[in-house]
Amino acid sequence: MSNVQKWGYACAGVGLVLAVGTFIGFALADGEGAKTTLLVAATVFTVAGANGLGAGLADNVKTGKWVGLIVGALGFIGWGIAWLGDSTLKTSFGWAAVFAAIAAVASMVPELFGGSSAPAATN
Repeated sequence: MSNVQKWGYACAGVGLVLAVGTFIGFALADGEGAKTTLLVAATVFTVAGANGLGAGLADNVKTGKWVGLIVGALGFIGWGIAWLGDSTLKTSFGWAAVFAAIAAVASMVPELFGGSSAPAATN
């Protein structure tokens, strides 16, 4: 297993655990501010996890970037539709849509956000 696969699967696992935890927190939270924060975090963790899974499965960082972009775009569309239809959580869904788009861009160009798309150094 290459280092790209190891790091990709590790990022996917961490992203999945954090996304599930924050989605649960969103469901249990009271107050719009807490719900918004947790939903936005869950959305970003989902995109990051998908990015890692794509890189791990394909053993290619570029594929991971494209998977992250696609998942982020789908999140933007999905949360945008939810924002259009719901009146009680409108702010939460709107911010989740915005951050899904930001996460999609960050997936393709992590250097803009202080990250790196370089594979891990070999042992």
